[in-house]
Amino acid sequence: MPVIDGTDLRIYVNGNPIGHATSCTLDLSKEIRETVSKDNVGNWAEKEGGQKSATLQFEGFVTNDATLNSVTVNTAEDLFDAFDSDSLIAFAFSDKVSTNVEYTGNSIMSALSFGAPVNENATHSGSLEVTGPVNKVTIP
Repeated sequence: MPVIDGTDLRIYVNGNPIGHATSCTLDLSKEIRETVSKDNVGNWAEKEGGQKSATLQFEGFVTNDATLNSVTVNTAEDLFDAFDSDSLIAFAFSDKVSTNVEYTGNSIMSALSFGAPVNENATHSGSLEVTGPVNKVTIP
């Protein structure tokens, strides 16, 4: 199986990719709880998996072009509206290649930042906190 080109992986918000994205990350974590009891032999701790959580982060250039390369994308305005609404946002972390795996679920946008340095491209970055499970789905 070939290595997946990171350029092809995108965060999709409510079905459309984030426009002009330069990077994206899906972080999965699990709390680990210690299960030491009087029945443990020796001085070795025992542990079990606990609560799981996930966060998505993205960075990109600010754009108000709703269509890039004939694809409808999320603009800076769309991202602000998603942040401002406090409603659930369906996400996919995917390359949209048939038979590959994508990760999907629901999230709430927890952070959104805009940067505008002198003589540089305006940028945005943000975070989505996953609510509920992250689903692993094979792309048809």
